[in-house]
Amino acid sequence: MNLNVPAPEFERSVQPTLTKVVEATTISFRQAALPKADAPLESGLACDTEVFDQSSRLKAETKVALIRTLLTQLDAEHIQAIVEFGLREIGDRHRPSTSSAEVSHNTRLLLKKDYSYQDRGLSHPTQYYVYLRRRKPKLDSYIGALFYIPQGCTLSYFLDIDGQIIFNPLHNIFQLQDCTNPAIVQVVRLVCLKPPPPAYTFNKQQNDTPEIYLHLEYLDPKTYQPITKEAYPFPNCMYERGKLDRYRWEVSMVLSVPPVSVDEPITQPSVATLLPPVNSVKIVSNYRSGWQSQRSFLC
Repeated sequence: MNLNVPAPEFERSVQPTLTKVVEATTISFRQAALPKADAPLESGLACDTEVFDQSSRLKAETKVALIRTLLTQLDAEHIQAIVEFGLREIGDRHRPSTSSAEVSHNTRLLLKKDYSYQDRGLSHPTQYYVYLRRRKPKLDSYIGALFYIPQGCTLSYFLDIDGQIIFNPLHNIFQLQDCTNPAIVQVVRLVCLKPPPPAYTFNKQQNDTPEIYLHLEYLDPKTYQPITKEAYPFPNCMYERGKLDRYRWEVSMVLSVPPVSVDEPITQPSVATLLPPVNSVKIVSNYRSGWQSQRSFLC
């Protein structure tokens, strides 16, 4: 018998115990500061070993329900600490091997806001431009733009150890409505932008399209549950008649959705995401409001 899938009788037997101790346990959580991020997890469980032993044998769905109940009884700073711990845990589980981490990329991806939103009186950028930065000597190549969102939105993301731009929930879920047929609606969750191979590089006179892929997940428009995953060549997928055609789809951000699964590789943010601006070279663009073809080179 798999101990990770307890029988219904066991769940019924431990549930009353959990119900009685949840309030007492959460009171102690509220009164005491959470352990530091680098403190052993066991230090916070020592006083309630029996309770945690029982809860560890529950089904995953029951654990999630219990955690949600506990979260409502915690202060905001405690919840934030738990969220940060969860992100570190996801990163640790998907962290590449040492040999993979040592691969050196000649370029890296970065996003830049379209600051024209400030002139329009908006609080958030209407779009983000994707650039590829050559490391030595430093030079930026304009690749394309992500969704155009008239109301504006602020993306949350970081650069992982493999050079992928990882989009954080819940600021990565968007509704796409057909401009000519509003009855056609789809919901997507941006997962990541995957960079070109490590050996790829470019120069000022170069006018090719690097091998960059936008990974996303289609969600059910009603339940927001995952339907399928796709990886599209970027920026081609944003062009007219592309899968995410910016001329066809009117895009808006989905602000509140039920939790969705996150099983793409995720690691911790890198300080490399904060680099000073450098000289730019612009390549390949085909967008409205900054979508016109750009083949000029700036030193």
